[in-house]
Amino acid sequence: MVNNGLMMGLAYDFTHEAKYLNGVALAMDYILGRNALDQSYVTGYGERPLENPYHRFWCHQANPQYPKAPPGVLSGGANSELQDPYVQAAGLAGCAPQKCFMDHGGAWSVNEVTINWNAPLAWVTAFLDEKSKAKSSAAVGRPAGLQQASTRTQAKTSDAASIGGAAR
Repeated sequence: MVNNGLMMGLAYDFTHEAKYLNGVALAMDYILGRNALDQSYVTGYGERPLENPYHRFWCHQANPQYPKAPPGVLSGGANSELQDPYVQAAGLAGCAPQKCFMDHGGAWSVNEVTINWNAPLAWVTAFLDEKSKAKSSAAVGRPAGLQQASTRTQAKTSDAASIGGAAR
C-alpha cells in the first residue's frame, strides 16, 4: 500500500492532478487504520496501533527484557498468503484478504518490519507534509471567510500563549 502511495506521489509531481495527491492521502489513511480491521499498521499511531511487530530486537512480547518497537515502525500488514506457522495455527486460513492479520511477534508473514516498507513510509510522510505546507502557504489567496477563521485561530493561539506567560 505504501509503495503505491509513493508511486501516486510521483505521478502527482509529474502531472499535478489532484487524484494522485488524494490517492497518497488515502494510502496513508489505510496504513494508519482506515481499513477492514480498523488497525493501524504503524506503531504508536492511530486508535489501534501496531504493538507487536515481528522483529528480532523489538520482541518485547516474547521477552520483556527486549524493548518495544518505537513509534513510527510499519509492518507489512494484511497478507492472505499466511506463510508462517503462527498464523496457520491460529486458524486464519480462508480469511478475507484484508482481514488476514495478527498483531503478534511470531506472525512474520503478516507482521514483519522491513526496510522496503519503512523507507517508502518515510518518503510518503515527508511528501504529504511538504504538500500540506505548500497548501498552507498558498492559502493567502483564500476566500475571505477562510482568512477570517485563520485570523481567529491565530488570535486564540496568541491569547493562550499570553495567558500561559502571565501564569508564570
